Amino acid sequence: MNELLVLLKPDAVRKGVCLPIIGLLREQGVQINEVRAGTPSKGLVLQHYAHVAAYGPGVLERNVAFLCSGVVLMLVVEADIPALRKLIGATDPTKAAADTLRAKFSTDSIARAEQENRGVHNIIHASDSKETAAKELNLWRSQFQVKVTEQAIEILQKTRDGEDLAPQDLYLLQEAINGHLTPAGKEAFQLLYVDVCADDKSN
Repeated sequence: MNELLVLLKPDAVRKGVCLPIIGLLREQGVQINEVRAGTPSKGLVLQHYAHVAAYGPGVLERNVAFLCSGVVLMLVVEADIPALRKLIGATDPTKAAADTLRAKFSTDSIARAEQENRGVHNIIHASDSKETAAKELNLWRSQFQVKVTEQAIEILQKTRDGEDLAPQDLYLLQEAINGHLTPAGKEAFQLLYVDVCADDKSN
């Protein structure tokens, strides 16, 4: 088992599929050690995707624009790399096997993305080697910082000052505001934040 970086991309957050994806990861034995949510900075994403500049003109810019376009859920996980990559599926969702995460949760394609001059909406990223994981984890842990107070304010704004929240979620929000979150509560609060940020749960 290796410690790896997994990112649930803005399309996963907007569709409201982060919780189902996490459930499927855990069903397959993936251990989640850390959870953070937020919109990454352009500087962070440029470093993350620096290697794709060699793929051709505009590839880096399109990928950076997409990952910076909304909330991302960062997961630090322990998993077998080949097994996790198999579960995720091919980069192009239309070419991913039917039982993979990309096939289940995305209908986009590389061809369509190129026609529309944007990054492909393929739901998820995962480190593909121990070496890549070490670099990515160091980068994201150092530059992707959670601001719980700002998240709490956004949740309040999106839920009519908490009126739309279930009682247990409202309690969680109050604990976050008061700085009383337990380790389990910290993960639950990040997942609450991405759930509130979803704008297309029917998709």
